[in-house]
Amino acid sequence: MKILVVDDNPKHLAAADDLVAAGHEVVRTDEYEKAIKLLNEDAQFNAILADRSMPAEPYALGSTGLKYLGHPIDIGYVLLIRAAQVGIRYGAILTDASHHDDPGSAAIDWIYRDMPITINSMKAFIIHAPIKDGRKDWLAVFNQLLAS
Repeated sequence: MKILVVDDNPKHLAAADDLVAAGHEVVRTDEYEKAIKLLNEDAQFNAILADRSMPAEPYALGSTGLKYLGHPIDIGYVLLIRAAQVGIRYGAILTDASHHDDPGSAAIDWIYRDMPITINSMKAFIIHAPIKDGRKDWLAVFNQLLAS
């Protein structure tokens, strides 16, 4: 399958090698704007796996939001919705933030119960990332998504 992986943390982005080793084609980016452009092109992705929170870029902020430039914002949700709009079949938003420190991450506890949600016809997860060797385990999440 062709999978788009979006994360601003280089070690987490590199962990997508596990998906490649499992035989998937992986396109990686650490920028929201580039991810949106990839989703707007006819890239034919089967899945998107994205970080929940990434540094704000001008493209995502509008003229009054520029004061948040570089600050973390919950951009993963926007990417998941856009992916569902263009017909991507599988998606997941992952966070590695401690739910004790981050309100956006803590809110996930209220909705996540090991069950996917459906957005249009996309099967999706919004979850705390399993960590393997200090990095997000994208492959475990993707396999769980396919099996659900």
